[in-house]
Amino acid sequence: MLLYVQNFKWTLHSTEFQSEVYLLPLGSCDLVLGVQWLSTLGTIKWDFKQLKMEFSYGDRVHILRGIKETKLQLMSHEGLPKALQNAGHLFMLQSLPQETKSSQDSVHTTLPAVAEDMATLLG
Repeated sequence: MLLYVQNFKWTLHSTEFQSEVYLLPLGSCDLVLGVQWLSTLGTIKWDFKQLKMEFSYGDRVHILRGIKETKLQLMSHEGLPKALQNAGHLFMLQSLPQETKSSQDSVHTTLPAVAEDMATLLG
């Protein structure tokens, strides 16, 4: 169930913000900054390599920094439920046939033929 709240107030870097929000159960995520709210900030400076967002609000400059995770982590399907409960930031799933042979460094599989229409798009 989606819940709408008007005049929701929250504090970020000792600055109080207020906007309309929708409450969604997203695990351990405290707040998602939507386009509706971001558009009220005016000019925003983004640096995606540094995972940094900078904007002015009131008389202050605010800088939000993302969490840099450089280590790729592989997991089996058994570990997926626990990872989802711990609010993973990004998942990339690959489904492989049962007969796939794998080693620590690589995965070997025979890929199915790509349909002609898809091959045109990918080409």
